[in-house]
Amino acid sequence: MNDMICESKGGSVGAEELQCWEASNDSNPLIMTFKDIKSLSGGGLGRRLMDSDTGHTRNLSSSSTFQFNCILSETDLSGTSDILINYERCPIASGTFEIGQSQSIGIGVTKFNGLTDTARVVLPSPIQDILTTVVRDCNTEWTLDGHTNILIYGSEVLSGCKINADGTDQSDAIITVDFGQGACTSGHSITLNEGSIEIDGHEIVSFGSPFKDIAFMMSNCDDQ
Repeated sequence: MNDMICESKGGSVGAEELQCWEASNDSNPLIMTFKDIKSLSGGGLGRRLMDSDTGHTRNLSSSSTFQFNCILSETDLSGTSDILINYERCPIASGTFEIGQSQSIGIGVTKFNGLTDTARVVLPSPIQDILTTVVRDCNTEWTLDGHTNILIYGSEVLSGCKINADGTDQSDAIITVDFGQGACTSGHSITLNEGSIEIDGHEIVSFGSPFKDIAFMMSNCDDQ
């Protein structure tokens, strides 16, 4: 269960209104509504909100697990081991959700560091047929909950990266693994199993039956 939930109530980047409540506090769960938010930040067990007008920070809680619903503001979760980003009720206008080594980009930007073990994103419903998750220098285990196509840059992903994607029966999806055409010294080893793909001996993605097509775009580096 998530200890703290923060949800966007409107506004824009740099002037967003958020409402946060302590999910585990059944007797009095509402904490506060924050206006004109510039960014959210947290480290370890401490969590703060920064007001864009005053620059002052407000202590939220010593909670260890956060859920962020449709947040536009940049969120820094460095030091947090588990992340949950909920975009279920907010379409991603760009049509892409991007995963890197130290940040993800969807409706907003979420930053993290090497202490993050697992991350989960709940994707929009109703589904966006063209939505694509782009995986670059990922080094964290991610669960993609809902419909998305997947584009993996095979020469960039790191050994700690793992993408779990069951998909949804509402729509077919495509996985593309692109190794690019840059300079190289040796090729990659690729293994396609039933329900998973390995790159250089590391299982990078596990997928469900809605993924109907899998495409490999090989490099000029003697991939096998």
